[in-house]
Amino acid sequence: MNLGFVFCLVGMAFASSVSEEQRNGLVAFYHSLDGPNWDVKTNWLVGDPCGPGNQWFGLYGSNNAPCTDEITSISLVENGLRGTIPDIFAPFNATKSVVFSNDDILGQIPDSLFTMESLKILELSYLKLDGTLPTTIGTSSALESLRISGQESNVVKYITGTMPTTMGNLTNLRILDLGKTGITAPLPSEISYLTRLEYLTFYKALYFPNGSAPFPDFPCSFSELTSLVISYSSYSSSIPNCLGNLSKLEVLKLEDNKLEGILPTDIGNLVSLSILGLSGNSLVGTIPRNWETLTSLSVYDLSVNSLSGILPAGLGRLVSLQSLSLNNNNFSGPIPLEWRSLNSLLSMFLGSNRLQGRIPLFLCEYEVLQELYLQDNLFEGPCPSCIENMTNLRYISLSDNALGGSLPVLENLTLLKRASFGGNSINGSLPEVLPSSLEQFLVDNNRLTGTIPSSWMKKVNGHALYSIGLNNNSLEGTVSAEIFEVYPSLVFLYLNNNNFTGPISDKICDLISFTLAENLLSCSLPSCCSYVEICDPLLSNSVSLRCCSDFCVLLEPVHLDTEGEWKLVGVGVFSFGAVFLLCMFSVTLALALVRLWTGYGEPGEVSASSRGTVVPPSHPHAGARPCPPFLLLVGSIAEKDIVIHLRTLHSIVAVRKIEDVTAVLETRGKAYGLDAGSVEAVELREVEWRLREIIVEAVG
Repeated sequence: MNLGFVFCLVGMAFASSVSEEQRNGLVAFYHSLDGPNWDVKTNWLVGDPCGPGNQWFGLYGSNNAPCTDEITSISLVENGLRGTIPDIFAPFNATKSVVFSNDDILGQIPDSLFTMESLKILELSYLKLDGTLPTTIGTSSALESLRISGQESNVVKYITGTMPTTMGNLTNLRILDLGKTGITAPLPSEISYLTRLEYLTFYKALYFPNGSAPFPDFPCSFSELTSLVISYSSYSSSIPNCLGNLSKLEVLKLEDNKLEGILPTDIGNLVSLSILGLSGNSLVGTIPRNWETLTSLSVYDLSVNSLSGILPAGLGRLVSLQSLSLNNNNFSGPIPLEWRSLNSLLSMFLGSNRLQGRIPLFLCEYEVLQELYLQDNLFEGPCPSCIENMTNLRYISLSDNALGGSLPVLENLTLLKRASFGGNSINGSLPEVLPSSLEQFLVDNNRLTGTIPSSWMKKVNGHALYSIGLNNNSLEGTVSAEIFEVYPSLVFLYLNNNNFTGPISDKICDLISFTLAENLLSCSLPSCCSYVEICDPLLSNSVSLRCCSDFCVLLEPVHLDTEGEWKLVGVGVFSFGAVFLLCMFSVTLALALVRLWTGYGEPGEVSASSRGTVVPPSHPHAGARPCPPFLLLVGSIAEKDIVIHLRTLHSIVAVRKIEDVTAVLETRGKAYGLDAGSVEAVELREVEWRLREIIVEAVG
């Protein structure tokens, strides 16, 4: 055999399949994007990028296998890339796909990406690119899929500027996704040349220098379109009727724009539609009757609009529905009986409407239902007991209706995470068992009685409960310290305005937020509440408050006891921002009232708030009237916005403006037998003037 021929074959076997220019470009790419710190960088900078057994990570050949001859695909996704993309792609003429995604890649899009003759797929998704789309984008005549998007941000729009008119040259384009960019609207008319488009997405993508613009007609020219997503933009005007001509459309999402007018009946022609999202607009009128022909729908979302009328019975024909969202509209009437057939539903959102009647029991027959939201309506009748059979339920909210009866049994709902029944007229007792999966349990503002069940204190592994809302009921008994051990995730506990008694465990101090006001609790407060002693020059003793890290507890001074010390009864809890300032301010206001109200009454007189204890006649202030049954506290001070809480024995009244203080004081005064023309009523007005002086001094 000819020796030269042998050497030739050996040379061919070991010849690099990647040109020197390509390799140098990849090395520059590695260094520009912090290659040494990539999550995976196997073989980079070692030998031939496509050499046998030596392929560099992220470089692929045909059939998406590691490259052996040509680099047909470059894909580095969520790999710790940081830096800018160098302009090195011109030599990669055989490369058909480039994908960089979910990394901290900055800077402008290099022009050379669009000079790659064979490029069909370009994805630069969830990056931090800036600048504008290069005009060279129109030279990628083979491009079929273009995805360029920024990372989730409510402030930064990474790609900005106008869309180049050369985009109209990409006539082979089937997928265009420019989500989370800041491209200026309106878009150029040349975009209508992209007649092969099947997928078009501008999600949080467009910038409107004039605030808004009419919804464009150009999508109507894309007869091959299967998905149209233009969401979180500022398109106004009505929805074009011509969208109803896109017979292949499967996804139509126009959420969170400024769309107005009525729902187009032509949408009823889109018989292939599976996802319909028109939420967050200003649409009015009723749901067109012919929409009941959209039997392929699995997601139906018209929430947060101004739609009205009764719920259409024909919607019951959409038996493929998995998610139905009609919440935050003005729908009225009952839930139609025809909806019984919607047993594929996973989620039903009908909250914040004006729906009436009883909650239909057939909802309990939805075997796969996971989310049921019917809050803030006018539903009446008993709370359905059959809820206990909805074993797939994760979330339920029936709050703010007019429901009565008792709470459903929850023991069998082993997947339940959040349950809200607040703001009704539900009576009876609390459920004996809470599922260990439950994270949030809210039954505030009802008519519940009894105690917190001892069965709640049974320790079970995996308790997820973090929030309990029992406020504004008629519950009684003690709050066991075990509740903080059984529910280790508990951070919110709301118990105010009940009849709870006894001390509160120091473990409550580990919570983020809690309320205890308007109960019959003892004055033995948690250790996290430190004493603040303030001396009153008009009295021989000091007044005490206890302040915690994010709230203050006022021990209400009623009068002096037989030992000449303040008798402190009642507990009020108020959340404050600047604790020290507000504690001091609260005491100042309280002392102002104490001073203004002393000097009335006969020795030995019993106050309505004294609970039977008498001021001793021998005390220097024996002739003084005991503390009145109300104290004023400042709840917050922010830019001179004063919130004043009028604390009485039975309620807390919030007053947002100092001008309203007189009216509230006079109203409360009358409740305690003070006439508007009496000396006491006159002094109420003096209290207001004193408060004005204190507030002016405090906030300047």
